[in-house]
Amino acid sequence: MKEIWRLPGKDGLLGRVMLPLATDYVDFPGRFRDTLQALATIYDWDAAQLADRIVAISSSCDSTKR
Repeated sequence: MKEIWRLPGKDGLLGRVMLPLATDYVDFPGRFRDTLQALATIYDWDAAQLADRIVAISSSCDSTKR
């Protein structure tokens, strides 16, 4: 299972990534790593910036569930 995420830009599509959802698939770790690398490239972030953004978004989502 997968989702396709698209990032629209002012002049067209800035990026598109396939987000793997089935964590029990043998190739999940590699595909998930590819997705993280694609997101970092699309947003021009290094690994630390990407991790900070993921944590921040996750925290804000958690706080809205309360």
